[in-house]
Amino acid sequence: MKKSYKVATVLMLSSALLLAGCHKNSSQSKAHSNSPKTSQTSKAKSQKGSSQNQSGSQSTNQTQANGGNSNSSNSSDQGSTNNQASTSSLDVSAIANGDFTTIAGTWQNANGETLVFDSNGLVSDTQVISSQGVSGEKALFGIGLKDSEVGSAALFVIPAGVPTVGGKIYQQDALVVGQSESAEATPYYRVG
Repeated sequence: MKKSYKVATVLMLSSALLLAGCHKNSSQSKAHSNSPKTSQTSKAKSQKGSSQNQSGSQSTNQTQANGGNSNSSNSSDQGSTNNQASTSSLDVSAIANGDFTTIAGTWQNANGETLVFDSNGLVSDTQVISSQGVSGEKALFGIGLKDSEVGSAALFVIPAGVPTVGGKIYQQDALVVGQSESAEATPYYRVG
């Protein structure tokens, strides 16, 4: 049984490295091209920036109309949202070394599937995880059935603001089970 885990581990690491290499080549080729998508993104960002400036001036006008009293919670809400989006509570190195304190809790994806962790790891009667180390700023695990001799899926622990293997950036800490675009489209977020 240990031999099958070793084979599964080697396969998972090989897959992760291949995906990372493909993504790196893809990123480099995208950086050298002037595609319409790039200019559309730039236009969208500049339009977003001008709409934020307009809302900021409306908020300033509203403050002036209120006699200088700043009762507007919009600006403070935006600031706290931005701080939350870029702040991660995950200690990837500790998690990869078996200390799951910063990942403890219930995580759920859009399909309603959940993963529960305590300070010792995954809490499950049917699934197990095995650490594959740290890949960049992400912790990598294998997740599979306890009594299965078949391989396992990749489980990435991704802090907020850190790109996935596919280049997706989540605004909050996330777990991704699998190595496909559909896996990245349905990440697990902490719900409790």
